[in-house]
Amino acid sequence: MAASSAVWSAASSTAPPTAPPVTSAAASDVEGKHTGVQVGDTKQRLLLLVLDGLGWAPEGEHNPLSEADIPFISRLAEDVPPTLLEASGSVVGLPPGQVGNSEVGHLTIGTGRTIPQASVKIRDTITGGGFRGCPALADVFARSRAGGTPVHVIGIASEGGAHGHIDHIGAVLDLAEEYGWSDRTYVHAVSDGRDVPARTALHDLAQLEKRGARLATVVGRKLAMDRSGRADRTESVVAALTGANGAPGTTGDWRAAVQEHYAAGVTDEHLPPLVLDAPRIAPGDEIVMTNFRPDGLRQLATALAATGRPLTTMTRYSDDIPASVVFDQEHVDGTLAQAVAAAGLAQVHIAEREKYGHVTYLLNGYTQQRQAGERHIMVASRTDVPSFDLAPEMSAREITERLIGELRSGEAQFLVANIANIDTVGHTGNYDAVRQAAEVVDACLRDIAAAAAEHGAYLLVTADHGNGESMREADGVTPSTRHTTSPVPLWLLGADRALAPSGDLRDIAPTCLHLLGIEPPAAMSGRVL
Repeated sequence: MAASSAVWSAASSTAPPTAPPVTSAAASDVEGKHTGVQVGDTKQRLLLLVLDGLGWAPEGEHNPLSEADIPFISRLAEDVPPTLLEASGSVVGLPPGQVGNSEVGHLTIGTGRTIPQASVKIRDTITGGGFRGCPALADVFARSRAGGTPVHVIGIASEGGAHGHIDHIGAVLDLAEEYGWSDRTYVHAVSDGRDVPARTALHDLAQLEKRGARLATVVGRKLAMDRSGRADRTESVVAALTGANGAPGTTGDWRAAVQEHYAAGVTDEHLPPLVLDAPRIAPGDEIVMTNFRPDGLRQLATALAATGRPLTTMTRYSDDIPASVVFDQEHVDGTLAQAVAAAGLAQVHIAEREKYGHVTYLLNGYTQQRQAGERHIMVASRTDVPSFDLAPEMSAREITERLIGELRSGEAQFLVANIANIDTVGHTGNYDAVRQAAEVVDACLRDIAAAAAEHGAYLLVTADHGNGESMREADGVTPSTRHTTSPVPLWLLGADRALAPSGDLRDIAPTCLHLLGIEPPAAMSGRVL
């Protein structure tokens, strides 16, 4: 879906940016005077800025970015069309045609290569005969049968495929049947409404029941998969799962309860805990979490593990969570962070809590270990609003201030940051809020670019996947909350050279290292753009 600078023409009549959008020898600042550092110098400073969810798509009525007042990005697009990078499907280790996401996006950016994703491994395992050959799951049912205790399965119950898949829950149920333990296996379904249309829970949960699921609870992912540190959300889910103080009363008909919430305007993502007439998770009961993406259920897994209940997760959610792991990710060596550290350069990784794990654990190749000279800065996410469409500015300004301070200090030669607004607000489906989020991001980018130019740093601006550029479903009315397969833009500011017109996310790390005067590791399959 290649696009020209006309994508941003709706905002191009506004005042020019104050910082110089220098992206090639042909581009200059608004005063006609070149700024930026000289290419060829070694150990230059570089800031890699990921504008989460900024996909590149043709201008249209479903694209709030084309209606936003974003003069700085508009000027960039006018001066030099961006390099367009593929950010979905097989390039990032997903099945062909699968939309990209923040996890695989940052992993690919940081490792400079395609890392086969757990979703592909799980799919192939199920296709090849199911989970019967997975020792961690065999142990779950062996322990449960020996102790006469139930198995509780927690996971996102949709076909979205970004964090988990309804078929993975189904495969665990198939295994329970093989072990003769179906009557003692219960499903705690997390309704989606973000990676799929907003009201699909009725269909998805009915499909689970057809596969023999005994539903115990239903709760929206906004609560169950919180990653902003909202302890109240996680505690409410734990109470519903375990029957602890504060647990809601039982409901006899989950269909009627869901329909009642729909009538009140509550979509799947925001469903409060619905407790059905089934056993709660008691001490000693086995818990299996089927999400393969680690960030969504990490808070809930941490809380449940703290109660001492046996926990098995589809992938490793964190080194700090005591759990058996079905498909463990191997730490990836030869990463961007390792190469920067090996060259003796200091680095800093900055994001708000919503995306902190992406610029640390994932960008660094599935490890929380910091390299020599590597610092991490987590900016607090807003907790005073129930949904970020009510605060589309999120914590972007605080991130910007920290970045400018780091550029001013000169302590780090490599900086990487994530500004999450377009993606996170995009998941709310609120068209106008996404437009406002883009305007906040544009203003922050302007100030960051000015600081990078002032302090002699290259600035690479890109994204990890698409989202905010397509905010309505095919009917033109229904809000879309999903990621897209759109390419993402890449701009280089502060250098006398043009970038190649196209590439993919694997190319970002080698390009960063080249700008820093560092030879990319042989393990990186990406190319210097």
